[in-house]
Amino acid sequence: MSRGYSFAALFVAFALVANACAPGAQGQPAAAEKTEVVVSALGGLQKQFDDFIIPEFQKDTGKKVIFVPKAVSTELIADVKAQQANPQLDVIHIDEGPGYEGVTLGLYEPLDPKLVPNLTDMYDLARIKGDIAVISRTSVLGLMYNTKVFAARGLKAPTAWNDLFRPEFKGHIVMAHSSTTFGPITLIQFAKMGGGDVNNIDPGFARMKQLAPNVLSYEKTAARYGELFTSDQAWIGVWSNAGASINKASGAPVGFVLPDDGGYLLGGMLAVVKGGPNPKGAQQFVNFMLSPKIQAYLAKEAGFGPLNKKTVVPDDVVKAQQLPYGEDQIKKLVRVDWQYLNTVRPAWTERMAKEVETIH
Repeated sequence: MSRGYSFAALFVAFALVANACAPGAQGQPAAAEKTEVVVSALGGLQKQFDDFIIPEFQKDTGKKVIFVPKAVSTELIADVKAQQANPQLDVIHIDEGPGYEGVTLGLYEPLDPKLVPNLTDMYDLARIKGDIAVISRTSVLGLMYNTKVFAARGLKAPTAWNDLFRPEFKGHIVMAHSSTTFGPITLIQFAKMGGGDVNNIDPGFARMKQLAPNVLSYEKTAARYGELFTSDQAWIGVWSNAGASINKASGAPVGFVLPDDGGYLLGGMLAVVKGGPNPKGAQQFVNFMLSPKIQAYLAKEAGFGPLNKKTVVPDDVVKAQQLPYGEDQIKKLVRVDWQYLNTVRPAWTERMAKEVETIH
């Protein structure tokens, strides 16, 4: 055999071996697509995930969901920040306020319209610049009250924010803790009641101090609200229609009122974590959550107003859940500028802790 033929043969043999060892080469399995998507959301949604969302997603896509519950959204975004060097989550379903912190810090992977086609059917307010995340649903901040106690005592149902100051509620008022999404929004509303606004918050603190001696406690979770209302310790409080729905489904004697003087939009944000373990599965899960099927399910079971324009919700569900439903209703909700609010929120939370939440 000549030297030239020998070198040529060796070259061909080397090329064949290299090609055979390459990922996805003929005779060799390609890297398997990940079959699990890790999703972190508020623990109050555990039942909805277990009963419907996880099974339906697996049926539609063949992928499983690992659900990681968190008590409050501020804890959830703290996890994402702490894991930046080695992300463990694929998707977060988070309250809009803390969610915007992730937008500012660049913690999310932009949504891919090819993998998330339901984006095109969302209301304009749901779209975030650059599709860096999406507002997937909305609830409304208002007043939750104890229907059992109100009926037994012949109390008039609340209709406005100022009803919190009625003397008969002394010692039985539950307020959202300042560290929650609801806390700073309530403070803004109290500021408006005192002649201020988001840029003049002192009147809000003054009204909060006025109410503080009548407050039973400042709470962080729907579960804790449910305990206090079920035991009849709580008669009235600030919470969302979605939270009231969760409590009612658990057997708590609660009703919800959208105050005549303004209801605040409480957006829920879906975001794909940058560098997460299953980027494609994450995009698919976001698209699934934006589908009319899931939007209608969460409207009925969790009191979330759908933001996919193609979602159909029966009238009886809209009424029972006091849903913001349809473009006209969505436009009426009061919105807050969370990107600004996040810059002042730490100072407000500290001040609430020192000046208000310690008053008994």
